[in-house]
Amino acid sequence: MKDTGIGIPSEQIDNIFNVFSQGKDPLSGITSGAGIGLSVSKKLIELLDGEIWVESVEGKGSTFYFTIPSTSTP
Repeated sequence: MKDTGIGIPSEQIDNIFNVFSQGKDPLSGITSGAGIGLSVSKKLIELLDGEIWVESVEGKGSTFYFTIPSTSTP
């Protein structure tokens, strides 16, 4: 998933997947969201033996990536 929002400050990247972690708009100072979406996503992806990570540039947006191993049946 990719967005062109405010981006995530580098010092907050390690915390965004923690439960109840919220983003803050640097202009208004207003926090948004309940802070559970990314933590739930991470937990589900990890339960499927996958990984999730983000690349972000302040003022330009963020791109979230995830991998989930595929299993094929004959």
